[in-house]
Amino acid sequence: EVCVALKCSGIALDGGLIRYAALLHDISRTLPEHAAVGAGWLDALGYPDQAEIIRRHMDCPGDSVGEAAVVYIADKLTIGSQRVSLRERYEKSESKCMTAEARCAHEARRKQAYGIAEKINKICGKDIIQ
Repeated sequence: EVCVALKCSGIALDGGLIRYAALLHDISRTLPEHAAVGAGWLDALGYPDQAEIIRRHMDCPGDSVGEAAVVYIADKLTIGSQRVSLRERYEKSESKCMTAEARCAHEARRKQAYGIAEKINKICGKDIIQ
């Protein structure tokens, strides 16, 4: 949905790359530093483009709206297999933050997600991400 809306707004992204990276982004989720571990595995297998997106899926810079940003925001719009709003996502995950440091990191991730959503919505001229 996001990729199609961006394409209709003149931002041509690689839908196949997005799809594969989205499917594989949590390949090593049960391990510490899972984004780096999963990216390392894919690099070793010869998939550097997917690896780079997976490496960044926990902390995607909001400078531009590209494939990594789409995978990042799609990850934030789901919990398990359920589609959720950004508000729902961050309300549900906030209760897991037991320390001031965790709450600060949570707030930084929330702001980052909302920033990317705002950029995508602006490009598309409508609120496709809420």
